[in-house]
Amino acid sequence: MKIITGALYATMIQMVFLIGPGVLLTLAMSRASSVFARQVCRAIGARGYLLIFGWLGTAVHELSHAVTAVIFRHKIHEIKLFQIKADSSRLGYIRHSYDKNSVFQRIGNLFIGIAPVFAGALIIFACAKLLMPELAAVLSAGRPVLGVEGLVSAYVSAFFSTLWALIDFDNFFRSAFYLFLYVLFSVGSAMTLSAADLKGAKSGFAVLFGVLLIVNVYREILYPFAFSYWMINFIFFIYNLLAGDLLLQIGIILVLKVLIKKKP
Repeated sequence: MKIITGALYATMIQMVFLIGPGVLLTLAMSRASSVFARQVCRAIGARGYLLIFGWLGTAVHELSHAVTAVIFRHKIHEIKLFQIKADSSRLGYIRHSYDKNSVFQRIGNLFIGIAPVFAGALIIFACAKLLMPELAAVLSAGRPVLGVEGLVSAYVSAFFSTLWALIDFDNFFRSAFYLFLYVLFSVGSAMTLSAADLKGAKSGFAVLFGVLLIVNVYREILYPFAFSYWMINFIFFIYNLLAGDLLLQIGIILVLKVLIKKKP
């Protein structure tokens, strides 16, 4: 009984404190990306946005689904990276199938569904690292956990650090800055999750809980004092990156709101 209790406790900790924040960040970034896209459309029109920025963001979005599907051994039947059709609102799609008896492939639905957010965040960070190292340093800076008040203070400070690094006056004289903005506009506005994405992710969530529970029972039997701190550190690094990209998107949205005159 002690083994089961310990395994359940570890599983709940992993799901609530490790995976839970990731889900919240994913939904927040998806929402920010939708607002982001509307702001850009307001500036240059929907068709202009699609032709200039939409093709790249949509291609990255669908490719992230496809790559993750391959990793989890799903069978891809059809993929469309980008399209503009008058009779369809879908800019791209991927059709795939999986073995419902395979636990591994069912868990894959969760990661396939949320892949665009993680892929987009990694691409934005990689471009910042290459084109704007000082901004990348801000995005990857640690966020100390000093209670709720300290955590809020740390992220408020990080938000303004990100915003100042982005709108630094010297940036406007650097070609790399405009290339980074192009990638940010293109990829950032496509980091949204459709109803189909969320439905697929939901189907893999329960399976993941069951697998983690089994793994933790095994761990309680063989290594009762072990706790996967390496996994915690890795996951929080990813969350820190997502949070940094979210702050970057919010900063850009605020700048766009100031620069773009609202249309009636």
